[in-house]
Amino acid sequence: MISKIINKQLQQLQNAGHIKFLSGLIHSMYKLKGKDVRNVSYLKELNAWEFEIGNDFFYSSGPGWAYDYPYLLSQFKANLGHHYIPKDGDVVFDVGAGVGEELMILSKCVGHTGRVFAVEAHPKTFKVLEYNKDKNSLDNTQLINYAINDVPGFVFIEDNNDSLGNKLISSQSANTFKVQAVTIEQLIDQFKIEKIDFIKVNIEGAEQLLIRGIGESIGKIKNLAISCHDFRYEIEGNEFFKTKSVVIEYLKDNKFEISLRTTSNPLLDDYVYASLRSGNES
Repeated sequence: MISKIINKQLQQLQNAGHIKFLSGLIHSMYKLKGKDVRNVSYLKELNAWEFEIGNDFFYSSGPGWAYDYPYLLSQFKANLGHHYIPKDGDVVFDVGAGVGEELMILSKCVGHTGRVFAVEAHPKTFKVLEYNKDKNSLDNTQLINYAINDVPGFVFIEDNNDSLGNKLISSQSANTFKVQAVTIEQLIDQFKIEKIDFIKVNIEGAEQLLIRGIGESIGKIKNLAISCHDFRYEIEGNEFFKTKSVVIEYLKDNKFEISLRTTSNPLLDDYVYASLRSGNES
């Protein structure tokens, strides 16, 4: 709760244009936490924050003070990695990679013998993802600038300040990007992938489109962590976000064992974790 209040206040400082003061403040907060902070800067051309901690670079769409590898790993284990943590040699899909909040975690988990396919639809967010990959020399990572859909073609994606909340919409406007869309099966075929050990999905309601586009490739997938968005349906009343039951039914029909959580946090309770039942691998 305290960290949320602090981050809200930091965002207010950014909105007021106090970037230089804010950079120094965040740097001091890292120092007080005993972190090996080298630099904190706002990348105006990318509309992103860069935190140089030790030998690594971390990126965020908003100001903060907790971005480092141990913190992000702990968050991954508590959330999307609650059911399965990728290991050395794994092949992983990060669908809805954002600016790469989990990218370094996944890249280090799978090591030099593994591969990470990071999929991000939003063109502006993808530029930060590219910058992240290059700065951290994530050579085991393939970046993919497509939207995931149930059919190939083109879709429209919102362009809001909150990159984490952008979603697919049905028509073009002054506040949208037109982006190429593919199915997840097309990507698996394109990169000649024989098995996927883990898929992380967080695509703001489009998870229902992703599962409809898996096709025959479902047998190559072993573990999934899908962020469903019924909590957004409860807030906004938009049926597009009511996806949890659809995702669960699909996975059960395809012989996956489902794991759910019951907490006081609706976001966590909307995660669907799944593992292919033993003996059903292709």
